[in-house]
Amino acid sequence: MGTLFVDKLDPQSGTSLELGSSGDTISVPSGATFDVPSGATLDVTGATVSGLTIGDNKPFFYAFQQNAQNFSTGAHTVVSFDSERYDTESKFNTSNYRFTPAVAGYYFLYAHMRFYTSDDFNMFEVSIRKNGSNAAKSSVEHDHNGTCSVSTIIESDADDYFDVEVMQNQGGTQGSYVGYQNTYFMGYKLNT
Repeated sequence: MGTLFVDKLDPQSGTSLELGSSGDTISVPSGATFDVPSGATLDVTGATVSGLTIGDNKPFFYAFQQNAQNFSTGAHTVVSFDSERYDTESKFNTSNYRFTPAVAGYYFLYAHMRFYTSDDFNMFEVSIRKNGSNAAKSSVEHDHNGTCSVSTIIESDADDYFDVEVMQNQGGTQGSYVGYQNTYFMGYKLNT
């Protein structure tokens, strides 16, 4: 057995390259990278692949309101997501209501809000904030127990944080409709 040192293997026909034969084991040592470029195909039909990690969507979280919160008219108020259904890496804080991924990358974030009222009023806004500044916002006219939601794909550094802010202009204080299906904030890392 010998070692072949090359920078590139090109198939003679220019269309395909086969490594090994049936029953052979092809190994990529720990710490090495096996890169399949975008647009290329890695066909492992009928093969056994072990120890391969394909990027996952972690961290991901799903936080919601278990306890009602009051929202004053005209005020921009951070939503107190005080409970969790999922939080794979413990990156959502139920004390300050922030998601701090601590892993750089692109994230899908979604926030959904419902007030416990049948009153109609003309401004109901939900914003996803990055480090205290609006990153995405949605606004609707509140119509008889209506909801408002917003989603975005956003880049995060290791130290960025995200939270949700709500504003309503009904003219009085409105309370949130609690529960994991009514008022919630969720997100996950995208594989890129």
